[in-house]
Amino acid sequence: MNEKLLIRISAVFGIIFPVLALFLIFLLGSLIPGYSHTQDYISSIWRAGSELQILSLMLLVIMGGIFFVFSLGFYLAIDEDKYSYYNLILLITFSLSLIFLGVFPCPGDCMDNGFTVHFLFTIIACASLGFSPLLLYFVTEQDKNWKDYEKLNWVVFFLSIVLLFLYMLFEPYKGLFQRLYFFLCFFWVGVISIKLFKLSKTK
Repeated sequence: MNEKLLIRISAVFGIIFPVLALFLIFLLGSLIPGYSHTQDYISSIWRAGSELQILSLMLLVIMGGIFFVFSLGFYLAIDEDKYSYYNLILLITFSLSLIFLGVFPCPGDCMDNGFTVHFLFTIIACASLGFSPLLLYFVTEQDKNWKDYEKLNWVVFFLSIVLLFLYMLFEPYKGLFQRLYFFLCFFWVGVISIKLFKLSKTK
């Protein structure tokens, strides 16, 4: 498979990823009686005993695989300096975290049970995806193809930090801020993927 085709495939996967995430978080969450999108963790959708647990866990693993392919194509489309390499590590870490979250479902009420394997990989997923826009900013200084995305990268990184603080400070609305954080990051993935697709036609 040539590089151009891989970038194009990864771009399509990157566009599909936010759609699957919205399906998992919004639609499946809405199907659970009494579930609150503002108060409950996203992970509660696939908690032990949930009727949607198997479907949700399968989607997590699939999404992890899709994001892994996106990560590889993204790396090929940007300058191969040290920052792009570190960015690849962050993105792959996020994809592997999703797969592990699918393999290790949360027990009971998920993170309310304290520090678990599930909680650990949730932290890793948040950190790896949230810092990726910051690293991409440094990459764009060397790559004119991404120059127009510098402001977007800074805005997404800054807002993600703000949302994480709000998530930790306002316990009654933990579900709301958790969703806003991931939706912001997933929006960034979608925008970057569209750019990747355009680059695949010219690279």
